[in-house]
Amino acid sequence: MGILLSVHRLIRVPGSPIAGVLMDRWGRKRFMIAGLVFAVIATSGYGLVQGFWPFLIMRVFWGVAWMCINISGMALVIDLSSSHNRGRYSGQYNTWVMIGLAAGPLLGGLLVDQVGFQKTMLLGGSITMIALLFAIFLIPKRVSKDGIPEDKFSVRGLYPSMQLLRTLPVDIWVIFFLFAITLFTGEGVALSTLSLRAQELFGTGLSLGNWQLGLASVGGILLGYRSLAAALASPFFGRFSDGQLGRFGVLLISLLIGALGFALLGLAENLLWMMIGLTLSAFSAGSNMAVLIAWLGDLAAESQRGSIMGLFATFGDLGSMSGPFIAYQLMGRISLQLIYIYCAGFFLLGAALLLLTRWPHYAGGGR
Repeated sequence: MGILLSVHRLIRVPGSPIAGVLMDRWGRKRFMIAGLVFAVIATSGYGLVQGFWPFLIMRVFWGVAWMCINISGMALVIDLSSSHNRGRYSGQYNTWVMIGLAAGPLLGGLLVDQVGFQKTMLLGGSITMIALLFAIFLIPKRVSKDGIPEDKFSVRGLYPSMQLLRTLPVDIWVIFFLFAITLFTGEGVALSTLSLRAQELFGTGLSLGNWQLGLASVGGILLGYRSLAAALASPFFGRFSDGQLGRFGVLLISLLIGALGFALLGLAENLLWMMIGLTLSAFSAGSNMAVLIAWLGDLAAESQRGSIMGLFATFGDLGSMSGPFIAYQLMGRISLQLIYIYCAGFFLLGAALLLLTRWPHYAGGGR
């Protein structure tokens, strides 16, 4: 089961940089369409195949699908926006992604209970087919003015060149690091341990007046609330970063909010303080993802945006993959509360790094 659940990430970590390079050569729309084709096959296949190996193949297909959809989606948002509205649009993009990630398990679980797993997956494949038609007919075909022509393509250039890596500005490496921190703490540590933290505080369940919620319900509600709060915060902070404070100012505030949120999650002794900490950490996650994508779009040359977005996605996957593993390894040695405090420390480290690299530019009137 562990292999089936994790294989899609194992595909994406080495594959995202390759997908990004190819996207700079072949265009965003082609990769979005290819990703949705793989998504239709994978989602429908879940309901049609049986046995470990066929299901594993469908999981690999889903890894390829999400890799293409995610990178091309972010690149399209960057391409079709400007520095004056990129934060707003990246925030709106993240909102819909988070709504989908939150609604999928909820609605999918309800449908499985009502009509069964096979019909639910086939319905999901049909809905994805509608998205594929939207991509074919509604996404504009955008060709980079200074991109590499298709006849110059070579297999040797599949991976981002060392020259590209050496010439990336320090700011872009800072963005990669901050994105890894955001997904390490949120999608990694919090997502995998929040139910355990609730168990420490509430035991086997939570009483709210005449309502008695079991631990599984409490964990599901907390995770759903976190996704919703992050989705609502993302467009607000993204749009805010288009204004006078700029990417630097909003991102610095967001990192400090994240540090406070995780500190409260670690120190909370009742539901109120846990919810405050969870809300702050969710706001920080939604803000970081919107502002980091917008800032990356501001900095990346048009002909390199796919390659850089591929690297960006890889750093995020490394963060979200390593979070649960490191958290569960540490829980045998230190308390879960202290792990959350360490997560707060990562946000403070990110804020310090941001100040060190960007404050002179920001103080001089830059964004």
